[in-house]
Amino acid sequence: MTVTALLKKENLTPLLVQLCQQRRLVAPVRNSYGDTMFSVIDDPTAVEIDLINQPQNSIKSFLFPQTETLSHYRLL
Repeated sequence: MTVTALLKKENLTPLLVQLCQQRRLVAPVRNSYGDTMFSVIDDPTAVEIDLINQPQNSIKSFLFPQTETLSHYRLL
């Protein structure tokens, strides 16, 4: 059985406030230049969900490490 739930717009901010107390949140936020960028948020009221203007950066940088160890070596 599939259950469908709908989150009303007025309930989004209280949900984000609760989640922000327990976890690190990444969300699309409009910066001072007017660009929408994914960033870590401390203040859920700063979240800008804009489905017309997509964020200019990718959420991938928050989900995957920026560096990766390819090999280790030891000098003798």
